Amino acid sequence: MAPSPKDLMSTQKGDAAAKLLMLLVGLAVVGAFASPWLLRSYRSKEEAKAISMLRRIHSAQTDHYGASRLYGSMAKLRDAKMLEGPFQDKQFTMEGYKYFHSTDGTLKRFCAEAVPEGEKAGKTYGIDETGVLLEYDRNVSPCFAGELSRTGGTPVR
Repeated sequence: MAPSPKDLMSTQKGDAAAKLLMLLVGLAVVGAFASPWLLRSYRSKEEAKAISMLRRIHSAQTDHYGASRLYGSMAKLRDAKMLEGPFQDKQFTMEGYKYFHSTDGTLKRFCAEAVPEGEKAGKTYGIDETGVLLEYDRNVSPCFAGELSRTGGTPVR
């Protein structure tokens, strides 16, 4: 016995609903993977460079610690050719951000932060020996005596 036209229409509606549901699930999966990439694209050029610089500082500190079991000052990292650039000992300014660096008294911990210079818009960023880069509101200073405050910081991807 052949299916009636009414039965065929019911089956076609069910197929259309299933296809629509599959399409929505697919879009949700693509959106979940794309959202971190899209969020990164909203950062200004200066913020992206500040994040990159803090990661470079962390990498240089990790190399220095591996060689000496101590973290070093910016000048020491520069002199050891682990960082290239016009780095001063405790702070320097580069492309719209002021960078501050400190170690604790034992040289077993360090903290580096990037703060927007002057009235420029942007977030403050900080990193320490853990390698976790945190984003803070503009008016927060995340480093104190070589330690990074975890309060109020959001991890940067």
